[in-house]
Amino acid sequence: MGESKVAILKTGPDTVLADYGELMHLAGYEEELDPSAPTALKVNISWHRWFPACSTTPWQLEGVTWSYLASIIYHDRYWYPLKGKGRARAFMGSPWGELFQSYGTEGASDADDNT
Repeated sequence: MGESKVAILKTGPDTVLADYGELMHLAGYEEELDPSAPTALKVNISWHRWFPACSTTPWQLEGVTWSYLASIIYHDRYWYPLKGKGRARAFMGSPWGELFQSYGTEGASDADDNT
């Protein structure tokens, strides 16, 4: 885990869900969350009152959930099979890829097995 990042974005009712996705990318969540690991979203609620400073709003929960899922789907179902797999294969056939594999990196030769 690196240094903390703060992202600020002006939003409005028409763009708030998409803006949460933008904020997540600006904050670099992809560098911190492993998409292959189970991830839980904790909703902060109070059963008796709504506290604006510490309660999760519906648009926060929906924006974060859909942005995270869309990012995983885009990478795993679109980008990697159509573009990333070829790039990984080309890299592994290059001198840099051979050097990478010489360190015995687990899964280094599996570039075309993951769809």
